[in-house]
Order: sequence, then C-alpha cells, then structure tokens
Amino acid sequence: MVVRLEKAIKQLVKRTILRGIVWSAGIESGGRFFLTFDDGPDPKLTPALLDVLERHRVKASFFWVGENVERYSWLCRETLERGHMGCNHTLGHVRLKGIPFRQIRREIEAAAELIRSYSSDPSLLVRPPHGEIGPLLALYAWRNKRKLVLWTLDPEDCQVTSTKAI
Repeated sequence: MVVRLEKAIKQLVKRTILRGIVWSAGIESGGRFFLTFDDGPDPKLTPALLDVLERHRVKASFFWVGENVERYSWLCRETLERGHMGCNHTLGHVRLKGIPFRQIRREIEAAAELIRSYSSDPSLLVRPPHGEIGPLLALYAWRNKRKLVLWTLDPEDCQVTSTKAI
C-alpha cells in the first residue's frame, strides 16, 4: 500500500508540478539554442571559455557551484561584465535526490546568496547536479518559483578522462 501511494505521488508530482518548473530547450524553443556550462567558475577554463564566446559574439549561461563562487569571485564578476548569466548549481554540487528538504533548501539558497552578491539580477534558474530531480526538489522549486533547467544535448565530458578526448 505504501509503495503504491509513493508511486502515485511521484506520478502526480511529475504530471503537475514538473510541467511548470522544469525547463529544457528543444524543438519548442523556436530554432534557438541555449549554451550552458556547469561546475564553474574555474580559473583554468573559464577565462579561455569567455574569450572564445566573446570572439564569436555568443552569450551563455553559467551554472556555478557556490563554493567556487566564493573561491573565484573575480571570475564571476568578469563573466557577468561580459554579458553572460550566472545561475545556480548548488553550494557544494551534492546530489539533491534523496536528501532532506532542509538540506536541499540550504544548498540552493546558500548558492543563490553568493551569486546575488555579484548580480543585481539574480537568476531563479537552478540546474540540479547530475540532472536528478526528486519529489522534494520539485516541491522546493515549485514553492520558491525556481525553474529547474536540464539539458537537451550532453557532451558527456565528465565521463572522459583526458582533455584531448573532449
């Protein structure tokens, strides 16, 4: 009985709440695509990436890990000054599925506060680490008017061990 109830709740969450809070570009995006980068800012990769984007006059959304925002704040400023968007990828890049609601809230809100200190237009976009969305994260996003952003194409770069292969 409990298992069936849990299954029913999960289906209800997926059908009602997720429809309004999960966003992923696809065919319905009108031929546009959105370039996003996760896990930064990173002092080795971000400056070079910003230069490439600028050379090609392309804007992107950067999903930052809060601990990296603290560590490399100058890169956050530079990214925003170049016209890109800083978004939330949690404080410590922890898996949010299966952890208590209060810990989900802390991970997202602590990262949001750090990002807010660099941007006058804080993003309500959140990319859950590993793209995992459980019922408690969905509930948090719905209650706090956050959009959970996933991806359409994944380069699977985290599965490759050398930069040459990427």
